[in-house]
Amino acid sequence: MQQASIAKEGDLLTKERLCCGLSVFEVILTRIKSYLEDPLWVGPPPANGVMNVEECTEFHRLWSALQFVYCIPVGENEFTVE
Repeated sequence: MQQASIAKEGDLLTKERLCCGLSVFEVILTRIKSYLEDPLWVGPPPANGVMNVEECTEFHRLWSALQFVYCIPVGENEFTVE
């Protein structure tokens, strides 16, 4: 009987901790979302109405360029961290 009571208490504490952890995670994600929704990351509309070619004013284009550069295979005489 006492063991079942201890198990129920442990289960309740675990659920409360998990709930608390998820709410902290949600707060962090909401804060990151508010930073990314800042007009600084979007930039003005393009002059030609389609896309900016001469400059990168949007975060997703910069991120895409960084990923492209990072994924380029190394040359024959270049060193890697591995």
